[in-house]
Amino acid sequence: MSGSESGPARSEGDLAPCRLVALNPVLGVNCALLVDRLLGLRTTEAFASSTPSAPTAPQYFGHRYTDGAGQSWQELNLQLLSQHPAFLGIGA
Repeated sequence: MSGSESGPARSEGDLAPCRLVALNPVLGVNCALLVDRLLGLRTTEAFASSTPSAPTAPQYFGHRYTDGAGQSWQELNLQLLSQHPAFLGIGA
């Protein structure tokens, strides 16, 4: 995204709940993701069901999981995401 596509600047208060999630160095990219909210890591046993990603979904989408409360969660394959051309060109 270019600077004009990133939206309005965030205040310090807006960024307070945000977290940086660094990708493992073994992936070969030196970066971190700015995450608006982090609700914790879960194992597959924490979910009631899962379905494979749709055929039209980005290649880095993994399964879609549903928890006991009916909330839907999208798995991301960070290795595939870190090699995706749009991700690699984010600062261009």
